[in-house]
Amino acid sequence: MIGPQQTALIVGFSTEQSDRLAVALRDAGLFASSAATARSALDWVALLPFDAVVMAHPLPDLASQDFIAAVRAPGSLCRQTALVIVAPTERRDEATRFLSEGGNRLVALEDGPPKVAETIRGLLQIKPRFSVRAASRLKVQLPLGTVLLLCQTENVSVSGMLLRTDQDYPLGTMLAFELRIPGESTPVRGFGV
Repeated sequence: MIGPQQTALIVGFSTEQSDRLAVALRDAGLFASSAATARSALDWVALLPFDAVVMAHPLPDLASQDFIAAVRAPGSLCRQTALVIVAPTERRDEATRFLSEGGNRLVALEDGPPKVAETIRGLLQIKPRFSVRAASRLKVQLPLGTVLLLCQTENVSVSGMLLRTDQDYPLGTMLAFELRIPGESTPVRGFGV
């Protein structure tokens, strides 16, 4: 069974850096949004409870400690959010103090987006997903009867898989699946919602 999509907010990075981080986070199973400035990010966190925040240090428009204090403030929707600080190696020592002020982890900018995604996945305990494109047969149970269809897997993890279909189904729709893995004689069968 596939759970709800986890979300991350990328804060204070250049457009190019944000785009690379968003790809790495998506590959780790998160939906990522970006805010170029800390002030615009605070507008986001006032409205949405993100599962993770990836913060650049230094931020372009606000002191890092002020941003962290706002995210961790009583009543904040992101008070318990995983907060990863990304700083260039030459500023790592000054950024270390933010770990005692509400940051959960510190990653060197030079380690790259995959390291940031791995760090967040560890904090959120997200199972790694692997890109697997294979034909699947679905048996979908609808109120008006059962529908059989072919579809394609996009990725697979220990806890679920993403299937691409031409149809949208309401949340909570029961289905049975049969996945044929190339080179295997017996298909993988299961049930999901």
